[in-house]
Amino acid sequence: MSEQPDPVERVLAAVRAMADAVGEGLADIAEQLKPVIETVSRLAADPLVQAEVRRRQVMRALGLPVPRGCHCLCAAAHPGAQVCDGEPVTATSRHSGLFGAVQVPTCAPCAAELMAQAR
Repeated sequence: MSEQPDPVERVLAAVRAMADAVGEGLADIAEQLKPVIETVSRLAADPLVQAEVRRRQVMRALGLPVPRGCHCLCAAAHPGAQVCDGEPVTATSRHSGLFGAVQVPTCAPCAAELMAQAR
């Protein structure tokens, strides 16, 4: 008669195998994220980025509105026109993003063009 392995030993072996697989997966993910982390670290160390962060913190502390830049697609909507001043005037417009349609602040020229296209 062949001996059956103890059920507890079988469970422990399965847990060990799963832990090894999870550890390898996490190591792979960490390796894949390394370039992203290095890029974000370089950006965070940039003096211009640090100055902008400090400026926004001071504005919030003083109760001043923190300007939000325009995130519209002026380069595509008005190629070569350079009409965007970077200041959003409308609440939102919809654009296709990586995860589907997103709402973004829109500048006056883009808002006018969107209204003209809607007619």
